[in-house]
This record gives sequence, C-alpha cells and structure tokens, in this order.
Amino acid sequence: MYTNSSNSLISVRNSITKIFFYSSGCGVRKNCETIEEEVGRFHQCRDHCKEDLYAAAYAAYNGKPTIVCILGTGSNSCYF
Repeated sequence: MYTNSSNSLISVRNSITKIFFYSSGCGVRKNCETIEEEVGRFHQCRDHCKEDLYAAAYAAYNGKPTIVCILGTGSNSCYF
C-alpha cells in the first residue's frame, strides 16, 4: 500500500530523468551498484551515487574555494 507521498512520487515518476543519491558508504562502487539496482526497480533513469561529503560540498559551494566538514557517526572534511 502506498502512502500519499508515495502516490505523489508515482504521479511524476515518468518525468524524473536523474536521481542524485549521496550517502555514507557510497565511495565504494559495490554500494553504489546496490543503490542503482534498487532505484532501477522504481524507474529507469540516469542516477548519480556519491559519498555524503559531495552533497555537503555542493551545498556549501558559492563559487569560491570552500572548506567543508561533516559530522555524523564519523567525520570528514575537504577543500572544495
């Protein structure tokens, strides 16, 4: 049974052409393959799977070099 939010997603699924998925553990190709396989069960589209630090860097970037740090179960930082 689908919830209302699932129904909303289903109603636009044919217009989805890309899915960007960022998560810890996605620096390992096997993990990304698992994500891509599961996304493929819902819809065939071009997807991008990367580590969560990429999401933080993209969110913080304003056109100038930036230091980005994340803290969760572990921590990480980068110069982007």
